[in-house]
Amino acid sequence: MRQARWARTGLRDRLRSAFLAVGLVGIIGMGFVGYTFSQLIDARERLADQLDPAGVQTRRWVASVVDQESGIRGFALTGDESFLEPYEAGLPTAAEAEAEARRLLADERDLLDLADEFTQRSDRWRTEAAEPLLADLRGDADDDAIDADLRRSKSSFDQLRAAYRAFQDALDETRAEARRDLDDHTTALARAAAVAVLLAAAGLAATWVALNRWVIAPVAALASDARRVASGELRHEISVEGPRDLEDLGSDVEAMRQRILWELAQVEENQERLEEQAADLTRSNQELEQFAYVASHDLQEPLRKITGFCQLLQRRYGGQLDERADEYIAFAVDGAKRMQTLINDLLSFSRVGRTTETFQQVDLNPVAASAVATLQEAIADAGATVEVDRLPT
Repeated sequence: MRQARWARTGLRDRLRSAFLAVGLVGIIGMGFVGYTFSQLIDARERLADQLDPAGVQTRRWVASVVDQESGIRGFALTGDESFLEPYEAGLPTAAEAEAEARRLLADERDLLDLADEFTQRSDRWRTEAAEPLLADLRGDADDDAIDADLRRSKSSFDQLRAAYRAFQDALDETRAEARRDLDDHTTALARAAAVAVLLAAAGLAATWVALNRWVIAPVAALASDARRVASGELRHEISVEGPRDLEDLGSDVEAMRQRILWELAQVEENQERLEEQAADLTRSNQELEQFAYVASHDLQEPLRKITGFCQLLQRRYGGQLDERADEYIAFAVDGAKRMQTLINDLLSFSRVGRTTETFQQVDLNPVAASAVATLQEAIADAGATVEVDRLPT
């Protein structure tokens, strides 16, 4: 049932479904590529904009703390106040580097815990070791007290170094993990792009196959059938398989072919009737020609007798009767001769169409004058006047 319903689906609906399917696959593919790309951007920002700058600030932070310890130790060994400059300058530098490192590591809770440990160790070294040592150095403490303070400072700073190494190791591991994530997301993006390209190629291929099957092939078949019909194969049936629109178009063309066949049959039937009528007309003309020949031949015999006797009357009694009798005899002779001429002309006219060898040009002026003379009595009886202009040849 689904196949039958799909077979009756129009071309527009099929193309809409195909493009919707391709578009949906494209949207899903682009969404996956976009998601993978956003993951890559996040990984890059974490590594390049947070962890790497945090590592720089952490090293700056530790360097300032080390400078503080070196300044205290140098002052303790030499008693020179100039050695305290790194200590005094390192305090704001350490505070600034610590604040920046914490800002960059705001999303890294484990690293912030280790940074808190390092800060606590640093504050403890400063309050419990560095500042008492500085006070003893500037006071009247004896050498034993100073040596004890130095050992306490060294021990506390070693713990500070241990806290820093733990913090730095964790930071390095986090950076390595972030770099691996960046590499993984880069690979995933490349794979997603490749899949998207493959999906696009598959969509284009599917679209081409669909267009070839739904449009190009049916139209080509319809065009081939139409060309065969146009070349003279009027009985070649036109059928199109495909979308409903093209099937309807093929049905319309087939109906047109059927109409042409019907009209051609009518033309052939009319042609046969015309040929039969032409044959009948030819036969009738032959019969009429034969009849005219026989009639003219049979009419000439009594006409010759009439003409002969009229001429005998004219020769024997010409001049012996009165003038009117001579005129009547002349009219009779002239009429008989003209009637004989008309009969001969009728016979010649019946043969027109069989031959054109005896055709010749005729001056119509004598013909018109003869016609007027023949009809003179009818003209006179009617009281008419006949005027004939100059006629052509």
